[in-house]
Amino acid sequence: HRHRRKLMEQGIELVETPVFGPVIKNSADIRIVLDGIDVASSHPHIDTFCLVSGDSDFLPLIKRLQLLGKNVIVIAGQKF
Repeated sequence: HRHRRKLMEQGIELVETPVFGPVIKNSADIRIVLDGIDVASSHPHIDTFCLVSGDSDFLPLIKRLQLLGKNVIVIAGQKF
């Protein structure tokens, strides 16, 4: 949580998932995917996306963004 404030000051919206339920996690996942596609479609000047997650469910989003000509940086680790 030490980096939360710095990220928010840079205009980065954090979407976190509580550990107590798959329904809430899926809801956040869907929101992340929809936001990613929306931003990619409506802001063509944005050419790079960064996804911080160890969840392989986001592979379709990554592939779609790449098909749209976007660079995708994925940060994943064992603690995610």
